[in-house]
Amino acid sequence: MSEYGYIPEAPTQSWGDNKGIFTPTDIYNLDLAGKFSTVGSLELIETLNPSGVTQVKFEDMQENKYNVHLITYSLTSASDDTIITRLRTGGSYVSTGYEFASQWGSASGTFSEVYGTGQAWLSRAGDATGSGSNERSAGFIYCYDLGDSTKYSFITFQHSGTNNSGGQLMHFGSAVYPTANIVDGFMFFGYYSANITGTASLYGIRYK
Repeated sequence: MSEYGYIPEAPTQSWGDNKGIFTPTDIYNLDLAGKFSTVGSLELIETLNPSGVTQVKFEDMQENKYNVHLITYSLTSASDDTIITRLRTGGSYVSTGYEFASQWGSASGTFSEVYGTGQAWLSRAGDATGSGSNERSAGFIYCYDLGDSTKYSFITFQHSGTNNSGGQLMHFGSAVYPTANIVDGFMFFGYYSANITGTASLYGIRYK
């Protein structure tokens, strides 16, 4: 019997193909070591810490391994700018054709629908994010079916932050790239090319 209760001893392990018998102690120790994952668990792919760059890119999506991704972020711009997102397919970032529908609201009580077709960006990740002290946008984005060439790529998103007038705001919604293709990259960038600083992490959600 192996260290972790495998029968037979020490078989080859691979993602989605672990064989053997685990005791509760084995599971506890493997979990502490970050080596025991189950369906639905988050698996970190990459964390980026941009500092004064115009584009923040995830280009190792591992889209053939995960059918759902989660991106978390906390970003600010060097000048008052709107942080937006795009997808990469076929080696290039798509600059047109996105569709989205969302709800925007401010702490002052102003609410509105924000939507469009044939757009140059997938979603907003920060609305006129201010460049003043401590002003930033933080949120999360779920991405679906990026690695399936027979399906459209969808996202749902939510963020909150501070805009360039010092107001607090929130924004949530969904978006789609309505072309069936494999998506292998995701980018944040400033609509007016402002430099971006902060942190962003990409996770895959295990489904088997």
